[in-house]
Amino acid sequence: MQRCGIIVPVFTTNIPMITVSKEKGTDDLSRDSRRGRGVKIALPLIALFLAFSAFLMSGGDISKIPQTLTEIFSQTEEGRHNAPVGEEALALSEIPPWEPGELQIHYLDVGQGDSCLARLPNGETMMIDGGNNPDGEKIAAYLKEAGIQKIDYLIGTHPHEDHVGGLDVILRSFDIGEIYLPEIAGALVPTTKTYEDVLDAISEKGLRAVKAKAGVQILREEELSIRILSPASSDYDDLNDYSAVVKITFGEKSFLFMGDAETQVEEELLSGEEILSADVIKLGHHGSST
Repeated sequence: MQRCGIIVPVFTTNIPMITVSKEKGTDDLSRDSRRGRGVKIALPLIALFLAFSAFLMSGGDISKIPQTLTEIFSQTEEGRHNAPVGEEALALSEIPPWEPGELQIHYLDVGQGDSCLARLPNGETMMIDGGNNPDGEKIAAYLKEAGIQKIDYLIGTHPHEDHVGGLDVILRSFDIGEIYLPEIAGALVPTTKTYEDVLDAISEKGLRAVKAKAGVQILREEELSIRILSPASSDYDDLNDYSAVVKITFGEKSFLFMGDAETQVEEELLSGEEILSADVIKLGHHGSST
């Protein structure tokens, strides 16, 4: 039985994690519908609970209820913004355990940036991008809470800070199997400290980056394939177009990760021979117009 899970962790304690699982031969849409009805019922109950709490806190003075409600929400918001870093990481109980033969995809919420974790059916792990510079420690904490000690395949789609900013921390915090980076044309090679930090961390580990380019087969096993579809050229004018585009296929399910690839690469892929259809796509350039 093939099992694919989609995990969307959020690095704050106030917003719950969303988990969607798919099993061959099952349909979770009805469960989602029931959950939606549950939300419609729960919201009025929450409102009543808050109103009753405000009534008690106001000493029974109805006129003070609006002010008391405002204080409740302001305290909650203040607590969220002032929460120490340790409290922002997801609790271990919120991370579903991985089971042999299961593919889990974790889309990490790093704000204006990208970071995805794949727990593969064979027990290996793959990480695509590491968010911004401040996200490295939070991502590392999440991985450790999930019991991960090694990243077998680490991919930096392209050297922009919102994609590789936290990779130096990941490199120094875990055993690394292979790291993939695109080869950038000379004039576009970044000279930022962020990129230099990543290269220094690779050197410290004694690793050599594998060139991420179209046609590279990262992994191929029974029912499982991980393949790089782009970049197919070495003379793009935009650094975003050097993005490593990655496709994971597990049985009949597939996931496409576009990095920050823009119009030129999208047109190349559409006119090429690669099969692009996927059950889930991580849109290029954060979903912005390309």
